Amino acid sequence: MEMTGFIIHVIVDGERKRLTSRGNVVIYRSIQEAISNALKYSGENEATIALDFGQKELRVTIADAGKGFIYDPYHLGFGLLNLRERAQSVGGTIEVETGIGKGTRITMIVPYKEGMS
Repeated sequence: MEMTGFIIHVIVDGERKRLTSRGNVVIYRSIQEAISNALKYSGENEATIALDFGQKELRVTIADAGKGFIYDPYHLGFGLLNLRERAQSVGGTIEVETGIGKGTRITMIVPYKEGMS
């Protein structure tokens, strides 16, 4: 992302736990998708990735302070649909917090029993 001038801040909290190969791919691709969407649609030049290694789950949050959008969980665009399907493939879920002018925060929650070794 350096070529675009897009800045990514990374925050890691908690004791890191090992993911399975499948879990690694799901998390990596999901972060990639969310950052790509932030780059395309937010109108901002930076985003934050937060990895929170909790007791029972990994929470991955990608947030920007951009334009935001009207969120309808029943009519997802391809990006959010892909994120939801990836999360579900390892027993997880996504949470979306956004609104016009409020930026976007997407959190993927993956329980360790499904995505961890």
